[in-house]
Amino acid sequence: MAASLTQARILVVDDHPMVRDGLIRLISQHGDLACCGEAGSVSEAIAAVAAQKPDLVILDLRLKGGDGLDLIKTLLAQWPELRILILSQYEAPLYAERALRAGALGMW
Repeated sequence: MAASLTQARILVVDDHPMVRDGLIRLISQHGDLACCGEAGSVSEAIAAVAAQKPDLVILDLRLKGGDGLDLIKTLLAQWPELRILILSQYEAPLYAERALRAGALGMW
């Protein structure tokens, strides 16, 4: 009997639909990963995490309706086991340091 493959459930949070679509396509190319949802704003992200219970959130730091750094803290306060990876156009080490301090696991 073959072992079943467990897929990591990923939620993509970015306010740019093209970026979300591209990430979802990349995720779908890997058999051990599955996109369980997407969100374009802070409120959508909170609702999606509550509904989908992802293993990982890929999160942009700039979002409609709020700040990604604040969202990290909000999400981790409600779901401390949630893993968050930041995807951002910001290259400054300051943003990475702030994201890590807020509870993100890394910045890409």
